[in-house]
Amino acid sequence: MKHIFLLFILFSMLLKAATITLIAEENCPYYCTDTAKDKGFVVDIASHVFTELGYKVKYVTAESHEKALEGIREKKYDAILGASPKETPDLIFAKATLSYAYDVILVPKRSKWKYSSPASLNTLTLGVVQDRVYDDPINEHIAKHKEDPTKIQMTEGKYAMKHNLKKLRYEKVNALIDNQHSLQYFYAQQKKLFPFKVAKKLSPTAVKIAFSPTDYKAPEYARKFSRGLRNLKGTKEMALILKKYGLIEKNIKSPK
Repeated sequence: MKHIFLLFILFSMLLKAATITLIAEENCPYYCTDTAKDKGFVVDIASHVFTELGYKVKYVTAESHEKALEGIREKKYDAILGASPKETPDLIFAKATLSYAYDVILVPKRSKWKYSSPASLNTLTLGVVQDRVYDDPINEHIAKHKEDPTKIQMTEGKYAMKHNLKKLRYEKVNALIDNQHSLQYFYAQQKKLFPFKVAKKLSPTAVKIAFSPTDYKAPEYARKFSRGLRNLKGTKEMALILKKYGLIEKNIKSPK
C-alpha cells in the first residue's frame, strides 16, 4: 500500500510538471481575458508551441502587470507574456520573439501636429497610461512633465485606453500614445471606423515570453520554446491563428 501511495504521488507530480501555466495582463488582441473564446494571438501562439512540445497549457489573466511579475517570481505560474528583459533582467527569457508591438501617437484627423523631435511633444497635452514603458524620448518627456496636466495626463486601470480615447474625442487631451494593434482591435470589435490619425509610429518593442527565475526547468523551457516558435513561423498554422484577429504575419514582424 505504501508503494502504491508513493507511485500515486509521483504520478501526480508528473502530471503537474506536464502543465505550463501562462500569465499576462489583459491587452487585446495580444492577451485577452482567460474567459474569452479568443484569448489573444500571443496567447494562442504560445499555447500552440507548448502543445506541440507535449505540454498542457493553462492561461490566467493577471489583475496587473505587476501582479503577474509577482506571481512569476513566486513561481505561482510558469511563464509570463509581455515582460521586458530591460525591465526584469532576473527572469529567464526565450531568445525567440513572439511578436513586435508598435506604440503610436494619435491625434484628431484635423490636427496639423507633426513629430519632428522630442521637443515637438512640448506643444501637446498628451494622454498616457500610468507605469507603461514607451520609447526613451517619450519616457523622458513624461518624467519631466508628469506633474503638469497641461503637458501629461496619466490614466490607469483596465480601461485606461478607453478613457484616453474618450479624452481625445472630447478634447481633454490633443494626443495620446497607445499600442497600434490594440487601438485597431478596439474599434474593429465595435465595428466602428477608426476616428483618429496616426501622427507618429514609435520604435517597435519585442513581445517576449519569460520564465520563473526560481524554476530549475526555466532554461529548458526557454530553449524548447524558441525552437518550437521558429518551427511555427511562416506556417499555415501561424496564419490561421493570426487571421482570427485580423492580422497577418507581416503585421507582427520587426521592420528590419
